[in-house]
Amino acid sequence: MANEQQTSIKAFEAGGLAAIVEYIKQAQSTGDDVGRNLATLATMVNEVLTGIGEAISTLDSTKAYIAVSKDFTLAASAWVEDTAGSEVYPWKYELALTGVTADVRADVVFDHASAYAAGNCGVSSVSSTAENKVILRSSAKPTVNLTGTLYLTRGKASASNEEE
Repeated sequence: MANEQQTSIKAFEAGGLAAIVEYIKQAQSTGDDVGRNLATLATMVNEVLTGIGEAISTLDSTKAYIAVSKDFTLAASAWVEDTAGSEVYPWKYELALTGVTADVRADVVFDHASAYAAGNCGVSSVSSTAENKVILRSSAKPTVNLTGTLYLTRGKASASNEEE
């Protein structure tokens, strides 16, 4: 083919795939050195496939896995004062849940009916996890049972906290 600079096209640069298509059209229209054109095309396709493989590997190594969503009830009587805890959040609730580990992220979403009560007693929007439990903290001891849904996320993404 007359224009040799097209053989160095990078598929993931702006317009890369369009350039490959154009290269194929030119190779068909000129008909010169079909073997060389096919080899160049094979190289370009290989670059695309390599880039796709690398992108998939990157996504797989960083994605989070939603392990479970679970409805819960926090009994008002089960909150305990934690003398070793924070002054801001002296009340603690340990929600037992088999399979939870310290590297699991727990997102607590209170039901509409419980959200107001949780807010009034200062339940923290941040929870923590430990072996087989999710730990919630509050400024004041709730006087009513609180209900909601717990979303646990585990995966390689949870290791990113160590980089901070």
